[in-house]
Amino acid sequence: MAPTLKQRSLGTLCVFGVCALVAYCAYYFFNAPVSTSDAYELPGSVVRHSDASAPGGATRFTLKGRPYSGDTYVTLLAQDMYEVAKHEVDSSNQSGELQFTFMADGPDRYGNPAQLLAFDISYSMDDLKQVNWANVHAMSLLNLATVIDITPEGKKVLEEYCADDGDISDAFCASAKQRFPPD
Repeated sequence: MAPTLKQRSLGTLCVFGVCALVAYCAYYFFNAPVSTSDAYELPGSVVRHSDASAPGGATRFTLKGRPYSGDTYVTLLAQDMYEVAKHEVDSSNQSGELQFTFMADGPDRYGNPAQLLAFDISYSMDDLKQVNWANVHAMSLLNLATVIDITPEGKKVLEEYCADDGDISDAFCASAKQRFPPD
């Protein structure tokens, strides 16, 4: 007995359904990340991030750490900043700037615990694109930074860092000292 028109139509639909399922699975297989490490995750110290609103604009990151001591605070946050900067260069072809705002825990003017601005720095993407990342480490990358602003809280942290470990990032420390707010 020959299949009816209804049976042939149903068979054709099943074949198309199986083909669609195979195509979907193949698409997912070829477009899925190779491992979970392929998806970039910002370091834990990054509390805020905003991409440049226009080509040539600034991409901003806010990093927050607990200043156990000035040198530890700067060292830990500089490592996270290094990772972010390297990722931005690897994943972006834009010009413009990367700006980093460093926050620290401290007392507000009333003595209450608060997040305080420590300092702001920026990097030119053109400069960062020239970095040989295998030969430049986090602390020496600070030497390419432009110091934008330093608060009295940031001055305390940077004075301690520059006194203890500043030889690694001497150009950064010299630039920061010129921007220190008066006592």
